[in-house]
Amino acid sequence: ARFTSNDPLACEVTIDSFGPNVSDLTLEDDTGESPTDGLTSNTMPTLSWSPTDDLGLWKSQWRLDAGEWQDTFDTTATLELSEGSHTFEVRAIDLAGNVSDVAAQNVTVDAAAPVVEDLILQNDTGESSTDGTTSDSTLSFAWTASDNVGIWCHQYRLDGGEWQDKDITLVQLAVEEGEHVFEVRAIDLAGNVSAPSPSNHGSNMSG
Repeated sequence: ARFTSNDPLACEVTIDSFGPNVSDLTLEDDTGESPTDGLTSNTMPTLSWSPTDDLGLWKSQWRLDAGEWQDTFDTTATLELSEGSHTFEVRAIDLAGNVSDVAAQNVTVDAAAPVVEDLILQNDTGESSTDGTTSDSTLSFAWTASDNVGIWCHQYRLDGGEWQDKDITLVQLAVEEGEHVFEVRAIDLAGNVSAPSPSNHGSNMSG
């Protein structure tokens, strides 16, 4: 094509002054009591989000703990995190260069299991107060549990049966005469499960 001084020139211009939006920022590996409490036992969790824009998206940017913004053309990020609390932020940039508001998600990583200790038979009537022998057919067990982020629940079982939930550190069980094995464990708020209490800690019963 040849243009002369009489040929009109045209340029189409699109004005976009509205920024994109970021929604549904989610910790995919939330293992806590609630699926939205930001607690995870995974040290390499994945976060996802949904950016939208009327005219088109260019990219997303994310940062961890107020660090440098990182470009991504994906809508997920998998991070290697240390134990403790972190803040993940993400924003979107559209084709016109508008930047969205920042969406933030607090993430607490807890990969350490709780600890159960001091399991005792409260009504031990044997020669020793810790020999696991009692004349009482109702057994009363108590224990302590600790965790750095908090205990969600306790679980116990008798003689290898099904685990039963318990919200306090005390249980009473009616049993038949003979030897029994009582075990207890704790689950923390991030979903970590302690090792079962050793069966030789006052839990072998004969009556």
